[in-house]
Amino acid sequence: MSIKPVKIPGVGMRNVKTALAAAFCALAYYFVGRSPAFACIGAIFGMGSDMEDSRKNGGNRLFGTLIGAYSGNGLLTDYPAVEAALGFMLPALFMSFLLASFQRKQSLSVTAALAGALGGIILVSIPAAILAGIVCGCLTALIQASLQGKTHEH
Repeated sequence: MSIKPVKIPGVGMRNVKTALAAAFCALAYYFVGRSPAFACIGAIFGMGSDMEDSRKNGGNRLFGTLIGAYSGNGLLTDYPAVEAALGFMLPALFMSFLLASFQRKQSLSVTAALAGALGGIILVSIPAAILAGIVCGCLTALIQASLQGKTHEH
């Protein structure tokens, strides 16, 4: 029995350029004293396979950022009714997605996720609530799947 050698592809120029762009963003933001996370993500997503693709990706990102900045600040300032409506519509949208996923099969994991999130927000903070909800929901789904797998084996 012989083991076939696995050929690992080399590091191409696109990888090098992407790494340099992200490193440059991190270095620039270090001197500004702010977190470079979103700038590095933008540099990575903006890098295309060639110059034309990079221009297109960068243009799409710029246009999307401008629309998002106006929607986030301009609409709320210029139209107070939008801000009032968002206070109701975003939780309602979340609840509609939650109820759509709340089928009998997933009800236990959704309930565990909600309980974990509720415990996290009461005891610690919103980021802890998000993490607790994800962990509780995933663990419950894994335990439920393993228990169902054992009952189908017999």
